[in-house]
Amino acid sequence: MSEPRQAPASELAVVYGTAIDPALAIAEERDALVAAGRWLSPRLALIAPDTPPLRLNSQGWANLSPQMAGDLAGPEEMLRFCRYTLERRTPLFVRPIRLFLANYLDFVEAEVERQRPALEAQMESSGLPAASDFPTYRDWLFSALLPMPNAHVAFVSKGDTIGAVEFAHVDILFWTGRETLAVVLQGLTMPTPSQIRRLAAVEAAQPNFRVIHIPASLAGERSIPEPLLEKLRGCWQGLALPFGLFRVPALSVKIANAVSVPLQMM
Repeated sequence: MSEPRQAPASELAVVYGTAIDPALAIAEERDALVAAGRWLSPRLALIAPDTPPLRLNSQGWANLSPQMAGDLAGPEEMLRFCRYTLERRTPLFVRPIRLFLANYLDFVEAEVERQRPALEAQMESSGLPAASDFPTYRDWLFSALLPMPNAHVAFVSKGDTIGAVEFAHVDILFWTGRETLAVVLQGLTMPTPSQIRRLAAVEAAQPNFRVIHIPASLAGERSIPEPLLEKLRGCWQGLALPFGLFRVPALSVKIANAVSVPLQMM
């Protein structure tokens, strides 16, 4: 396996999706992301204390061009695109992860509907009519946190091979802007002692790294455990406006100028 250049101690390099060689993914992409001032690609996330929350409309994960975004007619098609893309990033034979992702997006959709009056009031307070076709209250869907499936978290070993880069595996990972939520679906496979050690090493080194264990059988139900839902609710709080799935600075400035509000994009 290729040896990635070591990241700063405060940075988490997370390889997610169907990448076979996490070290190679970091070696191929990390420096380019850093040079471009970005933190997200279709298979790599760089998470530092000042990294903004990673959301469905964070640029980079979906590899979505403005032209492709223009072909998605409204929030419903955009959400279907998210479902399809996340499913393609999930290993083929790990059905509980796919079910978890489907349930999570169902939860996001239901939460936006439940919060519709408050979200429309927030739009109106910013000068946007609630009955507008663009943006609509459903564009808040894409402020939801991005679930990164099949995540491999890089860390520097302190064991027998001191300084070597190892990887701790979790089934789904979220970055809230303040903490990392690492979901482990129990019962998929029996974790090996080395897997347990690696995950414990990341927890010990990263004070804001939270591991949430969920029985794999529960991931297939129509709900996600309440303690995790509490962490994921209200992800649009602190944002001035909804930006749909494709959020770029030029579009954000255009909307903000139209309603004369300060930008709170992250």
